[in-house]
Amino acid sequence: PSRMNLPRLRACILHRYRAMLWNLRSLRRHPGTVALGILLMSTWQVCETLVPVAIGLIIDHAVIPKSLTALVVSIIGLALLFVVLSYGYRFGARAFQKVREQESHAMRVEVADAALASNSRNERAPGEVLSLASADADVTAEVFFHVGRGSAALLGLIVAAVYLFVADPLTGLVVAIGGRQAPAHRLA
Repeated sequence: PSRMNLPRLRACILHRYRAMLWNLRSLRRHPGTVALGILLMSTWQVCETLVPVAIGLIIDHAVIPKSLTALVVSIIGLALLFVVLSYGYRFGARAFQKVREQESHAMRVEVADAALASNSRNERAPGEVLSLASADADVTAEVFFHVGRGSAALLGLIVAAVYLFVADPLTGLVVAIGGRQAPAHRLA
């Protein structure tokens, strides 16, 4: 970068660092709700991962042998899997929404206290500061959704890789490493 952009680059890095610290503090303020949300969202993702496995088992143990009893039991099991899947996502998302709203409110209150303090000096009007802070609080509190979905996706990937390693080690290795699919224009 040129010398003219160096101060701007430093300011951007400092802003990112402060945002990261703010997000870590936000996560530490709500450990129980965040842990519950991660548990429920991970349950949802694991159930999502197990749906194709369950369908494969249904085909292997009920459809191919033409066993009506096994088919009925399998369909009940698949329905229960979808119930757990649905409620895991529903209540996990609800936990993260709750903590998101609580944290964005806490951030707004902190910024309002600082902006309206008598010793606070700023070139912006208090209303402008509060407006910017409100928008920033909403964006910053979105970290909870990212933490929940990211951890759930990681657990789903681990479950899929372990299952594939057990079923076929080569396929499991390819999925775990991240096998590349050929671009569409080369397939034609």
